Amino acid sequence: MSLNQFYKYMRLALIGIFILASVIEGKMIPPVETDKKEILTINDKRRSYFQLHGNSLTWKITGPKRIEIIARRAVPRRDNQEKTFGYRITLDTLSTEIVEHTAIRSKGVTSSQHPGHGYTKSGHYSVKIPAGDHVIDVRPVRDRSKPVLVRMIEKKIITSNDSGEYIQADSTTHHLRRGNTRVRYSPLSYGDTFSINPMGYSQIKIYSRLAFQHWMNGEDTYRLRIVQGNRIIGTYYFSSERSELSEVEEDKTIIPAKWRSCDIQTPDKKTPYSIELLDEEKTVYVRCIGFRNENEDH
Repeated sequence: MSLNQFYKYMRLALIGIFILASVIEGKMIPPVETDKKEILTINDKRRSYFQLHGNSLTWKITGPKRIEIIARRAVPRRDNQEKTFGYRITLDTLSTEIVEHTAIRSKGVTSSQHPGHGYTKSGHYSVKIPAGDHVIDVRPVRDRSKPVLVRMIEKKIITSNDSGEYIQADSTTHHLRRGNTRVRYSPLSYGDTFSINPMGYSQIKIYSRLAFQHWMNGEDTYRLRIVQGNRIIGTYYFSSERSELSEVEEDKTIIPAKWRSCDIQTPDKKTPYSIELLDEEKTVYVRCIGFRNENEDH
């Protein structure tokens, strides 16, 4: 092999590695305020984060898609104490969520822009964005909050397959029927909690169907919040319409909506998750499927 051929193959190999890394990492979505960018070096990899300190950050997103916000707090370079940090997030001027994380300094994270700073391990928060154009606003929790750096990436939406396993709910089970297909769901009302045992799953897909009642129009919205321990994993906003082909065996006066789904990664496979419905006077049917394929590393 000639030297020119060797360099050609090496160049193609490097391009392939770069493309593969991009797919694994997920597409980074910059905010409107690109002047707030700060490059962090994380285990020899450069990542773009955006500063949140006395300012807000705004993202314009077109759904449907699932996004993940990764946050780190800036700390003194040799500070090894556990830190609490977070932000306020608002989607389309709807109710605001306060997201909080707790983490210690990560030894493998540095910034050439601020060589005197260290940065905590990352906190992750997922949001399912419905179809259409949306605005996400992220602000500090308090006016004097310590500097936080955030990064938004688009995550792959999990599709169901034969490897999924139904997770038995520790609550009432109803049956939704469509033709000859009969599927188990559990009703979830405002103020109730639906618990999930991770059971070693690396991913869990959550199917939900709004229960249409007589006072609702042909299309309506609802919100689900996923919590693990005291940590909010994500808030998911859905819009759905009546499914005229489906019925609830236990109560045929209710017309279920077409299904919507969200998914969660489960690096902590011991602490239970809980699902909460954030809308009063509504009921949602929930069904969870666990997957044992390996989790992506971000």
